[in-house]
Amino acid sequence: MKPKWFAMLLFFLAAAFVLKSEPEISRPNPDIRFRDQRLLYRGREFSGRVRLRLDGVGVTRETHYRNGYVDGTEKETYDGGQLAAERKFEHGRKTGVHREWYHDGRRRARSEYLDGQ
Repeated sequence: MKPKWFAMLLFFLAAAFVLKSEPEISRPNPDIRFRDQRLLYRGREFSGRVRLRLDGVGVTRETHYRNGYVDGTEKETYDGGQLAAERKFEHGRKTGVHREWYHDGRRRARSEYLDGQ
C-alpha cells in the first residue's frame, strides 16, 4: 500500500509543478503586439515571462507580465551573469526602487517610484 501512495504523491507534485510554471516567450516574436501599453501574444493579453536579448550591450532582459501588463520584477543580466538592472512594476506602473549597475558592479543609477511616478 505504501508504494501506491508514494507514486500518487509524486504524480500530484509533478502535476502541480507543470500547472504552476508560467509560459515563456522570447522577443523579437512576430506573434507579439503592443496595444495601450499591454502586450498581446497571438491576439490575447499575455501572462508569463518574456526574454529579450539586447545584443548591442550584451544584456538579456527578463520581464514578467500579467494580463498584458508588466507586473513583477524585471531583471537585466550581463552575459557573464552579473546583474545589470532590477526594476519592479505593478499593473504596468513603476514601483519601488529601480537599480542599475555597470558591468564591473559599480552602481549606475537608483530611482524610487510610487504608483508610476
